Amino acid sequence: MRLGGWTDPILAVHAGIPSLSILSIDGNRLANYHLPTDTPDRVDWQSVDACVRLAGGVAEDFAAG
Repeated sequence: MRLGGWTDPILAVHAGIPSLSILSIDGNRLANYHLPTDTPDRVDWQSVDACVRLAGGVAEDFAAG
């Protein structure tokens, strides 16, 4: 999914550092992203697990060169 706006790592992008956002998607929309409803009780732990595995894979690939 490509967003039409900026996400949290935008400062890194402007500094020339490759970056990405790993976000939880609900269907075709961001789930409670930076909204008042973005509260700890609404965390989708399956999504968190998937994001952790993805980030770990990216880190391993990066470290391997």
